[in-house]
Amino acid sequence: MKLPMAVVVQLLILFIVGLIVALIANHRGRDPYGWFLFGVFFSFLALVLVVVLPDLKKQQEREQRLMDENCRLREQLRKDRMMADSRHLEVRRRLEAHDTALAMDTGTAASAALPHRASEESPGPEIPDPRSTQWWYVQEEMRKGPFGFERLRTLWEEGEIGLPTRVWTKGMPDWARIEALPHLLEAFGV
Repeated sequence: MKLPMAVVVQLLILFIVGLIVALIANHRGRDPYGWFLFGVFFSFLALVLVVVLPDLKKQQEREQRLMDENCRLREQLRKDRMMADSRHLEVRRRLEAHDTALAMDTGTAASAALPHRASEESPGPEIPDPRSTQWWYVQEEMRKGPFGFERLRTLWEEGEIGLPTRVWTKGMPDWARIEALPHLLEAFGV
């Protein structure tokens, strides 16, 4: 049985339209096989749809660029925090050396001027070994923990916590800033 020429031409046109739709779909980040079938059965409707729908490849590239930029900015922020913390610590050490040389305690005078912050900046009792205790810290007014020392050090190295972060462990009467805990800073390797 031989098909009439008009039917063969129609099938050929549908096949070509399906092929064109599949090529466009593939170029735009979509499944070429499904779009080929869609193009064969719905011809020009499929062609219009594949052209009108958003280009998935461009969207993925845009999202990837944004993610890369986000990672770069986070890394830059972490480095900036670490540098600011180290500068702050160096200034604090110099002030303490200055206070020692002049037999003065300017830190107490500063605490007296700011009584609402004195408890945050007072060092509290010395902790025998910061590595052997569980730690909590405050971030955005939320208490987080308990964490072992290794996790706390990782948070420090990643820049999630810094010198002004308030921490607490058993044996401390109150929360204290990391910058006020020399044993903890020494354990961090600062």
